[in-house]
Amino acid sequence: MLSTPLARLSTLPMRPQSRPQPPTKPEFRVERDQFRPVSSALAAGVIGLVQLMPAAAQAVPAQAGLEESLRVVDGRLLQLARQQGVTFQVVEPGDDLLQLGVVRSQPHELIGQQLGAIKTFSDELATQLSLRYDAPLRELEPHLKGKPGGWSMGGDPLTSEVSRLREQRERFAIEKIVESGLPVKLFSLPIPAGADDFVAGALRQRSQRPISLEQMARHHGASTPQQVDEFAGWVRDINGERFKQAVSSADWKTTPVDHQSLSLLVPDLWYQQFGNQQVLLDGHDRASLNQWAGPDGRVLASTSGVRGQFFFPVNKVVLRAGAAQGATPVHELGHVLERILEQRDPAFYGPWHDQLEQAWQNSRLNTQPVSGYSQTNPGEFVAEGFAFYTLEPILLKEKDPALFGLIDQMVQRLISFQTAPADRPADHFGSGQPAAKPSEAAQGLQRAPNTSSGRPVGR
Repeated sequence: MLSTPLARLSTLPMRPQSRPQPPTKPEFRVERDQFRPVSSALAAGVIGLVQLMPAAAQAVPAQAGLEESLRVVDGRLLQLARQQGVTFQVVEPGDDLLQLGVVRSQPHELIGQQLGAIKTFSDELATQLSLRYDAPLRELEPHLKGKPGGWSMGGDPLTSEVSRLREQRERFAIEKIVESGLPVKLFSLPIPAGADDFVAGALRQRSQRPISLEQMARHHGASTPQQVDEFAGWVRDINGERFKQAVSSADWKTTPVDHQSLSLLVPDLWYQQFGNQQVLLDGHDRASLNQWAGPDGRVLASTSGVRGQFFFPVNKVVLRAGAAQGATPVHELGHVLERILEQRDPAFYGPWHDQLEQAWQNSRLNTQPVSGYSQTNPGEFVAEGFAFYTLEPILLKEKDPALFGLIDQMVQRLISFQTAPADRPADHFGSGQPAAKPSEAAQGLQRAPNTSSGRPVGR
């Protein structure tokens, strides 16, 4: 694989930014005064980000297109991304995502290695859910008419209140699980890609019903008795006494369990067969495969419309070869920069993100948003905002001044990290490594190893 350090992009001058003539068709424009001049050393951040997988005949145009796309970005932001170890990787149909390190097989010892922390977290989460949501739900549900368990097709206020509490309960649990960083999740039936609202809603309702550990394991891809035993054992060990209270029979693997009321957690691990290779993936890597690859883990021709994604645990932005030039690399860099801001300055990020979520909610009422995709969720709101801030700032300021202001705050805060003392330590996504000195931006980096994995965040 051809790998080009982001530092080499840092040695390239920024592309001249001139005011365009009125376009004959919709396209991004670059305004002259968007950025302050920066030195070539600082403008050099891009190439160290770039890794290219296509064949040599295709690599040169893909590399040139990616460099050209990122050259309009302020070099200090590119340098900051480079310091975090971020790389851009271009893939083509047939490339193996597991071999490239975009996704990775998890060790079967993962749950056992973290079992103590997982059990403590599981018990604490169950206690919080019981106090906040389960007690009021137990008072309301006996009064419901309709389906067992309180699910009703009616629209009466009592049913609505139960539904609201259940949704809040699920969101609270998910937020706490994400904060913990542990490889667990609430059990839910997988929702197929492209499922409509009716199918997704029906699967969510079915997910609330009692289910045996054997069925849970099958939903997580277990295909052999050994895999079923392994997965069921993980669920039993993770939930400890709460599980023992629910299942006392010897046939504990096939007895339906009310996982909802017991707040049982299950491993966020999925058995996957890649040709002759059996791997264990976490839920995010499994989801990314559904977007990018076939059952063998090899990249498919684009059918989902996904052109690029940021896999943040491995600091990789993956782009299809046809998306290496244009707005997509800048959009994905927006995801990267938001992640850096969250990690480097959580005190700033928290209030800033609260304002961002409110601005996103307001934008959803806008019949002419800066882009339809920006209304998808707050993450895409940021990424689209950064793309327009970089490529078409006047349009962004006209259509969504609140988003323009928030992106400008993010950019200026990130740039301020580059003006701090060069020897100031920084937490590079938990790496514990000190920040690189500015002078290093102009130095070529060695070919980045292809050994990591990640999760999708972008489009």
